[in-house]
Amino acid sequence: MDWSVRQKQFIDEIKKGDNIFIWRSDGGNKNTGGIIALTEAVTDPFESEEDFKVRLKIQERRLTAEEGMLFRHELKEIPDTMKLQIFKISQLTNYRLSDDEYKRLLNLWSTPVEVKEKLNLSVVERYLHLFKEEARHWFKENEEYLHNGYQFFEQFKQRDNLKTLEWEEIQELGEHINAFRMALAKKRALGNMNASIEHYRNSFEYLIYGNDPINERIDGFISVEKYKLFGFGGSVVSELIGNLFPEEYCFYNQRDKVAVENIFGLIPKYSRGDSYATRFLKFQECLKQNEIVKKYLEIVRKQTDLPIY
Repeated sequence: MDWSVRQKQFIDEIKKGDNIFIWRSDGGNKNTGGIIALTEAVTDPFESEEDFKVRLKIQERRLTAEEGMLFRHELKEIPDTMKLQIFKISQLTNYRLSDDEYKRLLNLWSTPVEVKEKLNLSVVERYLHLFKEEARHWFKENEEYLHNGYQFFEQFKQRDNLKTLEWEEIQELGEHINAFRMALAKKRALGNMNASIEHYRNSFEYLIYGNDPINERIDGFISVEKYKLFGFGGSVVSELIGNLFPEEYCFYNQRDKVAVENIFGLIPKYSRGDSYATRFLKFQECLKQNEIVKKYLEIVRKQTDLPIY
């Protein structure tokens, strides 16, 4: 069959030998659209009377569920494929797939039953299965950063070390806390000392070893004059706690909140007027109630010798 190349930017990109999926739209019948064929380009794009075309050899076609067609409304519900460009801009003819998108689609085309299996999983489990595919590579790429951070905080939080902390050690926090990756935030908090070194030492010792409950220590570190440090806001403190107590707490940055609350759809039991620390702890409780770590260990499995959180 001949396939129109309507998006002119692809004329020089599509080559003989490329694999191309054919997508059928719903038309007037809801939930009938999706991928119905896998083809191979047997020519480069060529000019015809109407537009540019490329000739395709159909390797396999599937027009029904029984034959293993991949349905649009199902692909849109699983994280493997929900971000395909065709879902964002539906009126085009040609859509480029990234290498990862192609591999995922080819895998689902090869074993279409996986789509149904993924749809039967919870949202959290769907994302964990997706991460499982790249977990080994991700941890290998980030191994040095993760271990260096863990070792830094293990040394940093030693009580004897806190009593003799120097400014250079405090500045090194900027290399291990994501919230300080923004140059302005890092400069405000760690560019110059904003209090005496004794103030910094006392504040960190209170946060880690204070006698008050953890929620009071977190709120105190953020807002009580005796302990607060300029430039150390909620996001920074959530990472501090996550790194200082990695067996117990997850980070609570905007990125983490979006992942858990917007994408996973898990809503902690926040109340109006909750302090930052209360919201932080309710977030942690939500993770535990929904057994995120348990599901992670079952699906992804432990990839490092570091604490799970």
